[in-house]
Amino acid sequence: MKMTSISCPSCGAGIKIDIKGRDTIFCPYCGDQILFDDDITITHNININTRYTEDAEVEKERRIDRQNEREHKEFVWVMTGLMLLLFF
Repeated sequence: MKMTSISCPSCGAGIKIDIKGRDTIFCPYCGDQILFDDDITITHNININTRYTEDAEVEKERRIDRQNEREHKEFVWVMTGLMLLLFF
């Protein structure tokens, strides 16, 4: 087993791994996929966490929209009640 030390091209984290027989590894810190040539050079990286991050951001925006909608409805009901109270 030959341990090799590399740096992740995306986050710069030091990674020690046995790359014998491997074409790719995933960075344990940022999740990027690192591809190797025969001479152990990093050729490309793909972030596998991007989709999950985007999904989380979309869900966060949906929650904010639902909260704003509830607050708007409450405001409309309060203003309607005040207008009726002032009318009578």
